[in-house]
Amino acid sequence: MKDITENEKILLYAEAYGIADKQLAALRFRSGKTIRYEWLLIRRKLDAFNRTDAVVKSLRLGIIDIDDIKLTPPNRNLGVYPGNQYKPIAGGYTRCC
Repeated sequence: MKDITENEKILLYAEAYGIADKQLAALRFRSGKTIRYEWLLIRRKLDAFNRTDAVVKSLRLGIIDIDDIKLTPPNRNLGVYPGNQYKPIAGGYTRCC
């Protein structure tokens, strides 16, 4: 297994959060095709069948941390970076701290 880059970790966290390719492409200033190609590389590196399998394997291998994946939905306008803290407000969530 090759090393996973920081960009690839961001994609793994984004998948764990449930962010769609189109949203992720807009946040990362990339095309949807580029995002899909990066996923192909991640799946090859982790020898994963699909994205879900890649996320599960990355959790088991310690590449991403379950404690960084919040159960509350992230504010998608803030980006998808591990460790963001969110607090509930009327009508949604906002970053706190």
